[in-house]
Amino acid sequence: MLARKDFMLNLAWVIIIEGIFLYAYAQVMAQLELKIFIDAPEYLRIKRRVIRNTSTRGYTVDDVLYRLEYQVEPAHTLFVEPFKHEADLIIPNKYNFNRGLEVLENHILQVCKKF
Repeated sequence: MLARKDFMLNLAWVIIIEGIFLYAYAQVMAQLELKIFIDAPEYLRIKRRVIRNTSTRGYTVDDVLYRLEYQVEPAHTLFVEPFKHEADLIIPNKYNFNRGLEVLENHILQVCKKF
């Protein structure tokens, strides 16, 4: 269940909600007009995480690999990957995902033209 937090939204034609576990919340997903899944192969997710966590967070490679094996990838397998099929748009994020972003941008512009 989602924790209740009070907040104010200003009027907007488009609201973008992101999060790696967002698909696990059916009550949120039911309200979304367009569901997007940004997909990258496992080897690339690992490579990016190792580079990021060793260079900007000061972790050792062994620590990063341990967390990947025992925390990150098991959670991805259980809570992220199973919801990929529920997405309306899957944007491949292997190297360059500009085309997927163009499709998304065009959709947002079409939604805004309705108003």
